[in-house]
Amino acid sequence: MIRLRAFAAAALAIGATMALPRAQAGPAQVFTGAVDLVDVEVSVLDRHRLPVRDLTTADFTVLEEGQPRPIVAFTPVDLPRRVLPPAAWMDDVAPDVHTNVFPREGRLVVILLDAFIDAADAVEGRRIAEAAVQQLRHGDMAAIAWTMPGVPQNFTADRQRLLDVIRQPVFNVPGGERTGTGFCPCGNGACAMEAIASAAEGIQDVGWRRKILLFVGRRLPLRGQGGCGSMIDAARRRALRASEAGNLTIHVIDPRGLDTLAPPASARGIVSRPPPGMDARRISGLLAVTSPTGGRLVTRNDPSAVLPEVFRESDAYYVLGFPPAAVKPDGRFRRITVKVNRKDVTLQARRGYYAGGHPLPKPARLAEGLPPALVASVTGLWPKTDLQMALSAVPVARPGLRGGVVAVLVRVRRDRVAAESGIAVAPDAGSGANAVLLTTALDSNGNTLGLDRRDATVTPRRTGDGLVEYELASRLELKPGRYEIRAAVEDAATGRTGSAYTYVDVPDFGRQLVSLSGMFVQAGGDAGAIAGAPLVDLTPLVPTTRREFSRTERVRAFVHEYQSAARTFMPGYATTEIRDDTDTRVYHREERIVPAGPQHQAMDFAVDVPVSSLRPGAHVLTFTVRHGNETARREVRFVVE
Repeated sequence: MIRLRAFAAAALAIGATMALPRAQAGPAQVFTGAVDLVDVEVSVLDRHRLPVRDLTTADFTVLEEGQPRPIVAFTPVDLPRRVLPPAAWMDDVAPDVHTNVFPREGRLVVILLDAFIDAADAVEGRRIAEAAVQQLRHGDMAAIAWTMPGVPQNFTADRQRLLDVIRQPVFNVPGGERTGTGFCPCGNGACAMEAIASAAEGIQDVGWRRKILLFVGRRLPLRGQGGCGSMIDAARRRALRASEAGNLTIHVIDPRGLDTLAPPASARGIVSRPPPGMDARRISGLLAVTSPTGGRLVTRNDPSAVLPEVFRESDAYYVLGFPPAAVKPDGRFRRITVKVNRKDVTLQARRGYYAGGHPLPKPARLAEGLPPALVASVTGLWPKTDLQMALSAVPVARPGLRGGVVAVLVRVRRDRVAAESGIAVAPDAGSGANAVLLTTALDSNGNTLGLDRRDATVTPRRTGDGLVEYELASRLELKPGRYEIRAAVEDAATGRTGSAYTYVDVPDFGRQLVSLSGMFVQAGGDAGAIAGAPLVDLTPLVPTTRREFSRTERVRAFVHEYQSAARTFMPGYATTEIRDDTDTRVYHREERIVPAGPQHQAMDFAVDVPVSSLRPGAHVLTFTVRHGNETARREVRFVVE
């Protein structure tokens, strides 16, 4: 019924309890029958709404249901300043390999765009959303949602992907994206309130991070009529309760800015005035969600200019940990009150938690016979981090350019001896161990469009930091479009399960005049390391997810080029370029592309990466093909050690 439910299923996992583990996130809230330690993220702002940074444990008091609780853990968090990188590509080119190892501190930002605004306001609304993305810092993650039609985006630190989603049209979306029906039974206000409630519930149990929701719109209903009124009231209660439990601050940014009584200069003819008090009721509806959460209502002209101030409020905060009172894990909401020993300050903190954890939804049923641990690992808000994992997804065209195949590469790292798991594991790197790989593909509406299970016998190899690792591969056949790829591994040797999430765009190889596959990378020491052979028909290399190389390794990259069957394959040029972290071009090669025949649709390119001649540091490899006015490009970041 509500558009945001699809977003929540794929991106926010409504009600999912996915606190980060202690190894990464400090004393995170635990929801395994009882709460061992409750984390409380606290922002303290002075009268100018600037963070107060010099507080200690002694300055805070925590009450649970009115009774004082001891603060046994205290961590001040000061997020790093936003510093422009020395090379522009370091901001613009996202890594093609994603891991499930996150910074434990940072912000979660939900940018919720109201699709029910005027066309002129929509332009400013997208500008506000883009400005919010530019405020993200290291450790921050953002998600894009719409109250109704629009392409959502799960949490990611990939700025370019976020900007691409914001700039997508709401209707007639290219690439096969579906944006929903646009139906809202009680008007746009009900959809907006449901959207806020779903987003708040989806992230309420994430610990150690400050959470912000930016609603870019003009109206949130204060109350409705009849059945719609009860639905709106219920959604508001849900949103505010989840905001209390998760310390979510809701800001409303009006894209129109200041309203005046005079008609705009662009108006023609007789302009009707709104009924008396209508704007006051509109403002009251917006304040009903911002005031209880400590957020702002921004109605100024040039509203995007206020975003640096909004983000500055959460640049510094504190994480308090206290043992809960001895209560039954009955799932009831326990109220928390946090006080600070300072005058003239404003405090933002979570106001409660659920004893025993917020009720979990039943895991999604992907298919019969799948291990429950694997299914749970790919259906939650956060990847499961019991195993360190890296994941890449490489799109390749099927023969004849009929659809695409996504090659999924997974690297798993684990302890040589998993003593804490209680399972005896042979410390030798050459010992075999069974592993199960589950790979899924979700579209932007949360629909599962691809599923693959692989059982493999792996041969872990030693790494220099006392761990062992191995790599697995899978493949998914997908139509053109944008997908979230999720992979989970069950490691029999340790009894652990981990997962990682990434994104992939599958081009319409058969229609685009010129296109490229994703780029495969092989390092000399990894040849033959992948368990099984699911990719032998996609690349002549034995690819790896490693992107850190020594200068003594032989590193190769491989990419396919395709031209649509609608035109004759014409000559062109292929350019390989490498730039370092000072934006200096350190390698350049251009070669002529000569077709093998008039109907030749595909060509292969193998590139030897000259790591031996590169200085240590970050680099980007760019491969571009050009045929007349048509070009295609692929980029891969890597590090020379």
